[in-house]
Amino acid sequence: CIRDRYHVVPSLDTNVWLRGVATNATQWTLLPGAASVFFGADFVGQAQVELVQPGQELTLHLGADPALTIERKQLEDMTEGPGLFGSRETRTESWLVKLENHGAAAQQPDGSALVLVQEALPRSRDERITVELAEARPKPSDADRWKEPREEDGILTWELRAPRDGGVELRYQVKLGYPQGATVVR
Repeated sequence: CIRDRYHVVPSLDTNVWLRGVATNATQWTLLPGAASVFFGADFVGQAQVELVQPGQELTLHLGADPALTIERKQLEDMTEGPGLFGSRETRTESWLVKLENHGAAAQQPDGSALVLVQEALPRSRDERITVELAEARPKPSDADRWKEPREEDGILTWELRAPRDGGVELRYQVKLGYPQGATVVR
């Protein structure tokens, strides 16, 4: 049984990638090599399979789905100086991510497509610089499986459901605080 998952990292690539996650439910070890992959009765293509022990999960990379489109647009990039008694500047960046479903291959029973959208918050090596997710609609997933990437690497994950022949929007805002006069390079 294959569980399908769509993944996209809009800041790096606007392709929405389909991955199939399966468990080797046989008593035999699957040997490395090429595998023919079918989605239902449709031939999807070839995928490389690594050595998979019985009971072990494997991920099949099934390629980009052209029926899912994504657009990422910056809405705001503003720098504010310190207040009257302050000594810190703030840079605010706001982003809009639009996901459209034009008949995705892997659909939920209602025709929608569940897409994992991931974005990384900037990471600072200087403790004088603060980075925070100031606002997000919808909020990123707080599921346990996304806890380590969020805490270790600053990767935020949203689980967006795009209705069939419709779309969904994600809006988020990041604030960077830093000492007045400092230059922040990303």
